[in-house]
Amino acid sequence: MLAVHHLIYKRNTDPWDYPDNLLLTLCKECHGGELERPETEGSLLYTLREKGFLCHDLMNIEAAIEQVETRNQMYIISHHIEETFADLLKGKP
Repeated sequence: MLAVHHLIYKRNTDPWDYPDNLLLTLCKECHGGELERPETEGSLLYTLREKGFLCHDLMNIEAAIEQVETRNQMYIISHHIEETFADLLKGKP
């Protein structure tokens, strides 16, 4: 079974009045996983603060993400970030 996932919710906007770029089609399991999103986002923000990311760092990350045009591009970037951190932890340049 598939579900329509709203990337964000806007006040006073009916679910069917969202533009397509704010909607994703997800399987039921993946859509259910999005229920953990608020906790995951909170954990990410805590980790960024704990590791010393400054406002300027976050602004740079946001600016880079703003350039992403497709979900596939975001997946590729996410995968590269994961690989880069793994390499750094292994001591690779």
